[in-house]
Amino acid sequence: MSEIVKRHYDQLLADVYTWMYGGFDAQYSENLKFFKEQGIIPSSKGTALDLGAGSGFQTLALNDLGFDVLSVDISDKLCSELGARTKDRKIEVYNSDILRFLEVTTKEFEVIVCMGDTITHFGSKEDIYKSIRLCSEKTVPGGSFILSFRDYSVELSGVSRFIPVRSDAEKIFTCFVEYAPEKVYVHDILNIRISEKWEHKISVYPKLRLSVDWMKGVLESNGLRITWSETSKGFVRLIARKV
Repeated sequence: MSEIVKRHYDQLLADVYTWMYGGFDAQYSENLKFFKEQGIIPSSKGTALDLGAGSGFQTLALNDLGFDVLSVDISDKLCSELGARTKDRKIEVYNSDILRFLEVTTKEFEVIVCMGDTITHFGSKEDIYKSIRLCSEKTVPGGSFILSFRDYSVELSGVSRFIPVRSDAEKIFTCFVEYAPEKVYVHDILNIRISEKWEHKISVYPKLRLSVDWMKGVLESNGLRITWSETSKGFVRLIARKV
């Protein structure tokens, strides 16, 4: 991931990340339900890797299902938030770039997840391909790779490019998107109420525009056979098994 992405999280997104998703408990419960429905439970090594773990929505769900979890995120703020939730749990948190971590770790995993919209944060499609290849190499035979991402291949236009994210009495979060051939530039606009005044923050970062067919092709070409897929309101979820 690029320094631009890290800086965006440091300056704006990490501070409101959990709030933006509706709070930790709701996201944890949603992921726990999803993993249970898909039969994601330990059966061999009992180890899981959470790439782009954020504040731990997937990490704690996997741990409560019985996995020892390694969690990786580029944001030191989010790693600290996740670390505060891991007391007395078999969870290791690594503040690292995902590709760099995959290049150096020698561990193997029964389950690897890269969820939320993490995969679109990579610097290039080449980096995604390298990361998927490494994930396949580090997944035990019969193990699972779970991926989710937002499909930006179809462009929004006009005022539909302004997207309300979340608001309450103290914060208003909106984003605006601009399209380039290979990327979408996401402008996050945050207004925070402090005493009687509103503080205005804006930061922009790029995401890759990935089509479902391209992503499926990358998985299949690296020995990860797709066993389940779903697309809902432009959000894609895929489960693949290591051949």
